[in-house]
Amino acid sequence: DENSLGFSFTSVDVVEGGGSGNDTLEGAAGVDANWTINGVDPPPPPTFNFVIVVDASGSTVTDQVTFLPAIFPGTSVGDVNNDGFAPDTILDAELAALIDFRDQLEANGELATLSLISFGTTATPEDMDPSTPGVNDPSTTVTADNDGNGVADFEDAVRGVRVQGVTNYEDALTAAIARFDAIPVADNQILIFLSDGVPTVGGPYDTLVTELENRGVVRHAFAIGLNPALPPLDLIDSDVPPNTIRVL
Repeated sequence: DENSLGFSFTSVDVVEGGGSGNDTLEGAAGVDANWTINGVDPPPPPTFNFVIVVDASGSTVTDQVTFLPAIFPGTSVGDVNNDGFAPDTILDAELAALIDFRDQLEANGELATLSLISFGTTATPEDMDPSTPGVNDPSTTVTADNDGNGVADFEDAVRGVRVQGVTNYEDALTAAIARFDAIPVADNQILIFLSDGVPTVGGPYDTLVTELENRGVVRHAFAIGLNPALPPLDLIDSDVPPNTIRVL
Protein backbone atom coordinates (compact mmCIF):
# COMPACT_ATOMS: atom_id res chain seq x y z
CA ASP A 1 0.00 0.00 0.00
CA GLU A 2 1.06 3.60 -0.60
CA ASN A 3 2.31 5.16 2.63
CA SER A 4 2.66 8.79 3.68
CA LEU A 5 6.23 8.89 2.39
CA GLY A 6 5.05 8.17 -1.12
CA PHE A 7 6.37 4.65 -1.72
CA SER A 8 5.01 1.14 -1.50
CA PHE A 9 6.50 -1.69 0.52
CA THR A 10 5.58 -5.17 1.60
CA SER A 11 7.75 -6.01 4.49
CA VAL A 12 9.47 -3.77 6.96
CA ASP A 13 12.22 -4.40 9.44
CA VAL A 14 11.92 -2.43 12.67
CA VAL A 15 15.38 -1.03 13.23
CA GLU A 16 14.49 0.91 16.34
CA GLY A 17 11.35 0.26 18.33
CA GLY A 18 9.64 0.18 21.68
CA GLY A 19 9.38 2.89 24.25
CA SER A 20 7.96 6.24 23.27
CA GLY A 21 8.33 8.17 20.06
CA ASN A 22 8.35 7.01 16.47
CA ASP A 23 10.10 3.86 15.36
CA THR A 24 12.64 3.81 12.54
CA LEU A 25 11.72 1.55 9.64
CA GLU A 26 13.43 0.27 6.56
CA GLY A 27 12.06 -1.89 3.81
CA ALA A 28 11.99 -2.63 0.13
CA ALA A 29 9.51 -1.46 -2.46
CA GLY A 30 6.67 -3.81 -3.31
CA VAL A 31 6.32 -5.69 -0.05
CA ASP A 32 3.68 -5.76 2.67
CA ALA A 33 4.05 -3.56 5.75
CA ASN A 34 4.21 -4.66 9.36
CA TRP A 35 5.55 -2.26 11.91
CA THR A 36 5.17 -0.67 15.31
CA ILE A 37 3.79 2.88 15.30
CA ASN A 38 4.58 5.55 17.89
CA GLY A 39 6.24 3.06 20.20
CA VAL A 40 3.07 1.01 20.74
CA ASP A 41 3.66 -2.68 20.08
CA PRO A 42 0.89 -4.63 18.38
CA PRO A 43 -1.06 -6.83 20.79
CA PRO A 44 0.10 -10.45 21.02
CA PRO A 45 -2.15 -13.05 19.43
CA PRO A 46 -4.78 -14.49 21.79
CA THR A 47 -4.03 -17.72 23.64
CA PHE A 48 -6.40 -20.61 24.29
CA ASN A 49 -6.72 -23.40 26.84
CA PHE A 50 -8.90 -26.25 25.63
CA VAL A 51 -9.87 -28.86 28.19
CA ILE A 52 -11.60 -31.57 26.17
CA VAL A 53 -13.81 -34.12 27.90
CA VAL A 54 -14.85 -37.18 25.89
CA ASP A 55 -17.38 -39.86 26.86
CA ALA A 56 -15.83 -43.34 26.61
CA SER A 57 -18.60 -45.21 28.42
CA GLY A 58 -19.78 -48.60 27.21
CA SER A 59 -22.61 -47.18 25.14
CA THR A 60 -20.08 -45.50 22.83
CA VAL A 61 -19.03 -48.92 21.53
CA THR A 62 -22.02 -51.20 22.28
CA ASP A 63 -25.71 -50.40 21.94
CA GLN A 64 -27.18 -50.90 25.40
CA VAL A 65 -30.48 -52.26 24.05
CA THR A 66 -29.46 -54.52 21.17
CA PHE A 67 -25.89 -55.18 22.40
CA LEU A 68 -24.74 -54.75 18.82
CA PRO A 69 -21.88 -52.38 17.98
CA ALA A 70 -22.83 -48.74 18.53
CA ILE A 71 -22.09 -47.54 15.00
CA PHE A 72 -21.89 -43.82 14.31
CA PRO A 73 -24.25 -43.04 11.40
CA GLY A 74 -22.06 -40.36 9.86
CA THR A 75 -18.83 -40.52 7.88
CA SER A 76 -16.78 -43.69 8.25
CA VAL A 77 -13.60 -43.12 10.29
CA GLY A 78 -12.45 -46.70 10.94
CA ASP A 79 -11.09 -48.05 14.22
CA VAL A 80 -9.42 -44.84 15.40
CA ASN A 81 -8.08 -46.16 18.69
CA ASN A 82 -7.35 -49.70 17.44
CA ASP A 83 -9.27 -51.17 20.39
CA GLY A 84 -10.47 -54.25 18.54
CA PHE A 85 -14.15 -53.29 18.67
CA ALA A 86 -16.06 -52.78 15.44
CA PRO A 87 -14.82 -49.80 13.41
CA ASP A 88 -16.87 -46.62 13.15
CA THR A 89 -18.29 -46.75 16.66
CA ILE A 90 -19.50 -43.60 18.39
CA LEU A 91 -16.23 -43.57 20.32
CA ASP A 92 -14.27 -43.76 17.06
CA ALA A 93 -16.26 -40.82 15.71
CA GLU A 94 -15.60 -38.74 18.84
CA LEU A 95 -11.87 -39.44 18.67
CA ALA A 96 -11.66 -38.73 14.94
CA ALA A 97 -13.35 -35.38 15.53
CA LEU A 98 -10.76 -34.47 18.18
CA ILE A 99 -7.88 -35.35 15.86
CA ASP A 100 -9.44 -33.20 13.15
CA PHE A 101 -9.88 -30.37 15.66
CA ARG A 102 -6.16 -30.41 16.46
CA ASP A 103 -5.35 -30.44 12.75
CA GLN A 104 -7.50 -27.34 12.26
CA LEU A 105 -5.80 -25.53 15.13
CA GLU A 106 -2.41 -26.23 13.58
CA ALA A 107 -3.57 -25.12 10.13
CA ASN A 108 -4.84 -21.85 11.62
CA GLY A 109 -1.64 -21.25 13.60
CA GLU A 110 -3.52 -20.97 16.89
CA LEU A 111 -1.58 -20.65 20.15
CA ALA A 112 -3.36 -23.25 22.23
CA THR A 113 -2.84 -25.58 25.15
CA LEU A 114 -4.71 -28.87 24.92
CA SER A 115 -5.78 -31.21 27.71
CA LEU A 116 -7.80 -34.40 27.37
CA ILE A 117 -10.04 -36.21 29.84
CA SER A 118 -11.88 -39.41 28.99
CA PHE A 119 -14.59 -40.69 31.26
CA GLY A 120 -16.92 -43.56 31.99
CA THR A 121 -17.71 -44.62 35.53
CA THR A 122 -14.88 -42.33 36.61
CA ALA A 123 -12.81 -39.72 34.82
CA THR A 124 -9.36 -40.45 33.41
CA PRO A 125 -7.15 -37.37 32.97
CA GLU A 126 -5.01 -38.50 30.05
CA ASP A 127 -1.22 -38.11 30.05
CA MET A 128 -0.42 -35.45 27.47
CA ASP A 129 3.31 -36.21 27.12
CA PRO A 130 4.15 -39.79 26.07
CA SER A 131 7.89 -39.10 26.44
CA THR A 132 7.64 -39.10 30.26
CA PRO A 133 6.07 -42.43 31.26
CA GLY A 134 4.92 -42.51 34.85
CA VAL A 135 4.27 -38.75 34.91
CA ASN A 136 0.77 -37.55 34.09
CA ASP A 137 1.40 -34.30 32.24
CA PRO A 138 -1.77 -32.18 32.27
CA SER A 139 -1.40 -30.44 28.91
CA THR A 140 0.38 -30.24 25.60
CA THR A 141 0.61 -27.79 22.73
CA VAL A 142 -0.94 -28.11 19.30
CA THR A 143 2.23 -29.30 17.57
CA ALA A 144 4.27 -30.94 20.36
CA ASP A 145 5.77 -34.33 19.48
CA ASN A 146 7.97 -34.94 22.49
CA ASP A 147 8.45 -38.64 21.84
CA GLY A 148 9.51 -37.96 18.25
CA ASN A 149 7.22 -40.54 16.66
CA GLY A 150 5.96 -38.16 13.98
CA VAL A 151 2.52 -37.89 15.58
CA ALA A 152 1.36 -34.95 17.69
CA ASP A 153 1.30 -35.83 21.39
CA PHE A 154 -2.35 -34.79 21.57
CA GLU A 155 -3.23 -37.30 18.86
CA ASP A 156 -1.26 -40.00 20.69
CA ALA A 157 -3.40 -39.34 23.77
CA VAL A 158 -6.62 -39.39 21.74
CA ARG A 159 -5.78 -42.71 20.09
CA GLY A 160 -5.05 -44.19 23.52
CA VAL A 161 -8.57 -43.68 24.88
CA ARG A 162 -10.38 -46.92 25.73
CA VAL A 163 -13.93 -47.79 26.78
CA GLN A 164 -14.49 -47.52 30.52
CA GLY A 165 -17.79 -48.35 32.17
CA VAL A 166 -20.92 -46.23 32.56
CA THR A 167 -21.48 -42.46 32.45
CA ASN A 168 -20.47 -40.03 35.21
CA TYR A 169 -20.72 -36.33 34.32
CA GLU A 170 -19.99 -35.24 37.88
CA ASP A 171 -16.57 -36.89 37.96
CA ALA A 172 -15.79 -35.73 34.42
CA LEU A 173 -16.46 -32.08 35.29
CA THR A 174 -14.57 -32.35 38.57
CA ALA A 175 -11.55 -33.59 36.62
CA ALA A 176 -11.97 -30.77 34.09
CA ILE A 177 -11.82 -28.14 36.84
CA ALA A 178 -8.68 -29.80 38.22
CA ARG A 179 -7.10 -29.67 34.77
CA PHE A 180 -7.85 -25.96 34.41
CA ASP A 181 -6.15 -25.52 37.81
CA ALA A 182 -3.08 -27.43 36.59
CA ILE A 183 -2.35 -25.30 33.51
CA PRO A 184 -1.56 -21.57 33.20
CA VAL A 185 -4.56 -19.35 32.54
CA ALA A 186 -4.97 -18.30 28.90
CA ASP A 187 -6.88 -15.44 27.30
CA ASN A 188 -9.63 -17.92 26.40
CA GLN A 189 -10.59 -20.79 28.72
CA ILE A 190 -12.71 -23.32 26.83
CA LEU A 191 -14.31 -26.62 27.80
CA ILE A 192 -15.38 -29.03 25.06
CA PHE A 193 -17.65 -31.81 26.28
CA LEU A 194 -18.71 -34.76 24.09
CA SER A 195 -21.20 -37.46 25.11
CA ASP A 196 -23.72 -39.86 23.61
CA GLY A 197 -26.01 -40.31 26.57
CA VAL A 198 -27.14 -39.36 30.05
CA PRO A 199 -25.23 -39.60 33.33
CA THR A 200 -26.08 -42.88 35.04
CA VAL A 201 -23.80 -42.65 38.10
CA GLY A 202 -22.44 -39.78 40.15
CA GLY A 203 -24.29 -36.91 41.70
CA PRO A 204 -25.60 -33.52 40.56
CA TYR A 205 -23.16 -31.43 38.59
CA ASP A 206 -24.90 -28.06 38.40
CA THR A 207 -22.59 -26.55 41.04
CA LEU A 208 -19.57 -27.66 38.99
CA VAL A 209 -21.02 -25.94 35.92
CA THR A 210 -21.54 -22.79 38.02
CA GLU A 211 -17.91 -22.93 39.14
CA LEU A 212 -16.74 -23.15 35.54
CA GLU A 213 -19.02 -20.22 34.68
CA ASN A 214 -17.60 -18.15 37.54
CA ARG A 215 -14.09 -18.88 36.26
CA GLY A 216 -14.97 -17.51 32.85
CA VAL A 217 -14.78 -20.90 31.13
CA VAL A 218 -16.76 -21.02 27.90
CA ARG A 219 -18.44 -24.41 27.54
CA HIS A 220 -19.42 -26.18 24.33
CA ALA A 221 -21.41 -29.42 24.59
CA PHE A 222 -21.79 -31.91 21.74
CA ALA A 223 -24.32 -34.76 21.63
CA ILE A 224 -22.97 -37.62 19.53
CA GLY A 225 -25.05 -40.27 17.74
CA LEU A 226 -28.67 -40.91 16.81
CA ASN A 227 -30.35 -40.81 20.22
CA PRO A 228 -28.41 -38.68 22.67
CA ALA A 229 -30.31 -36.96 25.47
CA LEU A 230 -29.90 -33.20 25.11
CA PRO A 231 -31.13 -31.80 28.48
CA PRO A 232 -28.19 -33.15 30.55
CA LEU A 233 -25.76 -31.63 28.07
CA ASP A 234 -27.73 -28.38 27.84
CA LEU A 235 -26.95 -27.88 31.54
CA ILE A 236 -23.24 -27.86 30.65
CA ASP A 237 -23.38 -25.70 27.51
CA SER A 238 -22.73 -21.96 27.88
CA ASP A 239 -25.30 -20.74 25.38
CA VAL A 240 -28.48 -19.07 26.59
CA PRO A 241 -30.81 -20.68 25.83
CA PRO A 242 -28.74 -23.87 25.92
CA ASN A 243 -27.66 -25.00 22.48
CA THR A 244 -26.00 -28.39 22.66
CA ILE A 245 -24.79 -29.27 19.17
CA ARG A 246 -26.10 -32.63 17.99
CA VAL A 247 -23.66 -34.53 15.79
CA LEU A 248 -25.16 -37.33 13.68
